[in-house]
Amino acid sequence: MPPGPPPARPSMPPRPTAPSPPPPVAEATQVIRTEPKPEEPIDMFALAGIGDPLRFDLSKIWQPRDVDQRYRVPIGLDENQQPLLLDLLGSKTAVGIFSGAEQGSSQLLHSILFGMAATHSPAEINFICVGDSYSDPTWNSIGDLPHAAAIQAIGANASDEHRITTALEGELERRASLLSALSTQKFTDYQMIQPQTQLDPMPMLVVAINRLSHFLEAAPGFDQTLRRLMSAGDLGIRLLFSSYTSKLPDHLIGMFEQVVLKFLSKRTSQALLGNDRAAQLPLGHGYLGAQPFRTARADLPHPSSSPDYPVPAYKLFADRVRNQARPARQLVLPPPGQEQPSGVDAPLPRLTTSEDRGFGAETASPPAVTIGTVDNPREHRQDPLRLDFTGAESRLAIVGRPGSGKTTAVLTTLMALALTSTPTEVRFHCLAFGGNGLLPLRNLPHSRAVAPSFDREQVDQVLAHLESTLDRRIRCFASEEIDSTADFRRRRAEADLGEEATDHFLVVDEWPEVHQHPGLADRVLRLARRGPEHGIHLVVTANRWDDLPRELRELTRGRIELRLTDPRESLVSTPAAERLPDEAGHCLHRGLWGTINLPVLDDDLPSYFELLEHGLPDDLPAKTRALVTRIDESWQGPRFSQLGHERTPADDG
Repeated sequence: MPPGPPPARPSMPPRPTAPSPPPPVAEATQVIRTEPKPEEPIDMFALAGIGDPLRFDLSKIWQPRDVDQRYRVPIGLDENQQPLLLDLLGSKTAVGIFSGAEQGSSQLLHSILFGMAATHSPAEINFICVGDSYSDPTWNSIGDLPHAAAIQAIGANASDEHRITTALEGELERRASLLSALSTQKFTDYQMIQPQTQLDPMPMLVVAINRLSHFLEAAPGFDQTLRRLMSAGDLGIRLLFSSYTSKLPDHLIGMFEQVVLKFLSKRTSQALLGNDRAAQLPLGHGYLGAQPFRTARADLPHPSSSPDYPVPAYKLFADRVRNQARPARQLVLPPPGQEQPSGVDAPLPRLTTSEDRGFGAETASPPAVTIGTVDNPREHRQDPLRLDFTGAESRLAIVGRPGSGKTTAVLTTLMALALTSTPTEVRFHCLAFGGNGLLPLRNLPHSRAVAPSFDREQVDQVLAHLESTLDRRIRCFASEEIDSTADFRRRRAEADLGEEATDHFLVVDEWPEVHQHPGLADRVLRLARRGPEHGIHLVVTANRWDDLPRELRELTRGRIELRLTDPRESLVSTPAAERLPDEAGHCLHRGLWGTINLPVLDDDLPSYFELLEHGLPDDLPAKTRALVTRIDESWQGPRFSQLGHERTPADDG
């Protein structure tokens, strides 16, 4: 590739002995403080024109330039000691850097990225850096640059590949949509129009892949995304990769500009250059196309550092520009569960205590609660895991293998409801067939019953009470011409209508135990069919989807799928179920990977560093009970015993 004009730079006195080159090259030669001798390494930052990484003027090096001056990055010196420029805008969609193992391709990839950061602001260029599990050193300090939109090494975690491919596909779609909205086809046109609009900048996105062949072995599913990236030039996406071999996917052949460094193999040199010159190159030398050059380096020790403890120039540059500009739009967020867990109140407004609502968030809304967080890599964000019991989640199934966190998910759901609704708005009727996990809820003023499986009489009373409530509401809706639960809630807010609560929740924890109670399954199914349209909701848990009757599976459109014993039995997505970490609280909800909050207050959970050192505290159940007690003691309104008669706080005394 012939050298093109470099970015505009602050003028420096020209070298007296230098010949007069064309104006663009003159600018590039002026910014080199001292021309290196042929044997000396070339400092990328001097070549890029910023001088000392400790003393440059940030406002000058990132000055906006004309489009035809952008995206030209020096990568070394040619045979005439002139800067050799890589023209990202004028070249092919991809640039491949080839060398033998440990012969400089990863190092040059790293240096070029810093050269881009030194010559372009984050509003002009962003980076996504990916590679195999050995790529972390290649991305050293790049994550500190405001240009970094994502740094991802694909390791043993099966979700890594899916998240980065989905994020890139989402970015391709987002950019195409933005261009379409402006009736333009190229991102350079968008860049010209954008300053006159309220739209965000669209920087060039450089997808840097270290050790491409090795990366595709670790992430074979990335190949399809790679194909799409190769045709995304008009969207402002460029691929920059290193490789230790000339063997690449067929669809890449002829699609990239070629930088060839030293190879030990004459055969590989012949494949890339058509001759054996790459096998004869000294380290630090290479070819851009057919043009020989010496590579620039960003990792040279800064003169101010001690010879015993050398500090590379790129680190000082990264430290200098960190937080000095609006950072790149983050395209891959930390995976769910990487941060410390959240408490049930984390997504809620401030909790207070009042006479009419007791302890909780000051809200009176239909039963809809946030119980966790889901990862949305296609949209480059993380969203609340929200259950809307007025809609699809009116019948909710929570399914997962033993120990996956089903009972905790139920506790968090009910505690979230208790913190956002009063006992006259929601009532809980729990069949605790899965052990003692739900027993703390007995003391909630919202709970009418928490019945263990062995107490057959109490189990029967729970169902009988809900059946009578359903039958009464069916008649009430008909006589009062109530056409929906939303209409019922509006009228209930104005008058009690003879109801102890607006919405009732039947919880069946561990469905298979239902079969120990003859006829119970049919009674629950009747409530599941007719209940939601009359404000009676169902939450059921099971170890496997096949544990639930077919009709119930079809009715429960609200689904939280925790880790399964056999991911192939997933009703959400087998590949997604296989990627789910084998840790309690990780789940799939509406196809997205998420985590469930814990049924305690956020302030009762350890900090991130405490969690790393000691893990979760052993007294979480006690903290849940303490929260239940606080809610119970703060409620001054009417109370109902498990038999359904109204009682007051004085009756409890």
